Amino acid sequence: MATRRPTPHRFSPHIAGVAATFLLVALHMRPSFGQEEPPPWLLCGSDDSRNYTANSPYEANINRLAATLPKNASSSPVLYASDSAGSIPDRVYALAACRGDANASACERCVAAAFPGARRGCSLAKDVLIFYDLCQLRFSNRMFFLDQDNFVTTRYVVGAPISDPAAGAFDAAVRLLVNATADYATGSSSRRFATGEVGFGNKSTSNNPRIYALAQCTPDNRVGFCRTCFSQIIGQLPEYFSGRNGGGIFGTWCILRYEVYPFFSGRPLLLLPPFVATSPAPAPAPPATRTQDKSRNKAGAVLKVVMPTIAALLAITVICFWTRRRRSAAQYFRPSSSDDIQGADMPLLDLSTLRIATDDFAESKMLGKGGFGMVYKGVLPDGQEIAVKRLCQSSRQGIGELKSELVLVAKLHHKNLIL
Repeated sequence: MATRRPTPHRFSPHIAGVAATFLLVALHMRPSFGQEEPPPWLLCGSDDSRNYTANSPYEANINRLAATLPKNASSSPVLYASDSAGSIPDRVYALAACRGDANASACERCVAAAFPGARRGCSLAKDVLIFYDLCQLRFSNRMFFLDQDNFVTTRYVVGAPISDPAAGAFDAAVRLLVNATADYATGSSSRRFATGEVGFGNKSTSNNPRIYALAQCTPDNRVGFCRTCFSQIIGQLPEYFSGRNGGGIFGTWCILRYEVYPFFSGRPLLLLPPFVATSPAPAPAPPATRTQDKSRNKAGAVLKVVMPTIAALLAITVICFWTRRRRSAAQYFRPSSSDDIQGADMPLLDLSTLRIATDDFAESKMLGKGGFGMVYKGVLPDGQEIAVKRLCQSSRQGIGELKSELVLVAKLHHKNLIL
């Protein structure tokens, strides 16, 4: 069933025909005329205006504008025109704007049809706003060009809502698309017009549709005004269109629309990457029962007794293993008792082997610092761990001290001492 919110401020709810600006459709199909009320959508009258009489000067001024405004709008590079005719109190102010994807001839035909359409739908009303698919027209006895709000809005909803599991993610994709499309229209187009598209899911099917959006602001307004206008109508989307697969809001100064089918001409000006909804957080685990608590307490008590025993046995095993290994290694690598370095029975390794063993003397391998330089931990290709002292050029120790230290090291009985 269609729903409509009364229009605020100046426009009254007296509407001839359908007072709607946008239509929502079923997710799985493009709507037919049997599912929605076709345009035009009208707003008639206002609180501070009265009807005019037939064949009056006011009607004559409307006719003058009807003869010039369609051509003026269609010949404009931005498909927009505003004008006035007559003198007070019978002066008529008018505005015509065509959608940014319309061509000049279609724009002229649409605006020309809007004048008789407005007078048929809102007979003798001085203040009328009418929307067609490709254009909009407003004429009034007020100079509404100075209005700084987007008060003329109305909404129309039809069709089935989106299924609950997908509604939240779909709404998020819509917000992403309409915000990006409105930003593009505000700053990147002389017509203040943009169209956009985003994939909702991985493929275009009834369950994973593509979403299309259109945004337009009247091109004579400043960028800041258009941005504010879009922000106001986008802010209303969650309230009126949450969980719906299409919709929009029309206003005097800006319009916004989104659908799950292409409703504009040509390719979209803005193409966003596919929107992928994040998975919901897992549900919290149910609270533990008393039986589970008792089982856990028993298991904890057993672990408190067993774990220290296991740790002690493991420590004893490791100590015995390393003690036996040191004894056997000392017998194999015992050096001679000569004070000369050349007589020391120590394995000699070249620099390239030491670089590989210490990851090129990496900082993470550093064990400490001595008088002659840094000491590094290394691992030989056979898995043997060694300690390597690297001579520092800035060391203040002399060659004699270095020789004495090497001789002393050579006398130590350990397999991992390397020269």
